[in-house]
Amino acid sequence: MVALPRYAQELEGTRELMRDNFWPYGLTPYNRKTLDALFQYSHEQGFSKRKLKIDDLFHPSALNLVEGS
Repeated sequence: MVALPRYAQELEGTRELMRDNFWPYGLTPYNRKTLDALFQYSHEQGFSKRKLKIDDLFHPSALNLVEGS
């Protein structure tokens, strides 16, 4: 049970916008796109000296992780 007002409406709106799996696991194309944007903005705003790549932050064994495995 959740005691938040409008919980059902918020969940429905989130599912419409982001589909049922709105916290996908692994480096799916969706997560790669999000991380690439984060790296780009971080570099543009001076938080990193160079634009990072996914390979810079994740061990190679993590690059192929998918949900359900």
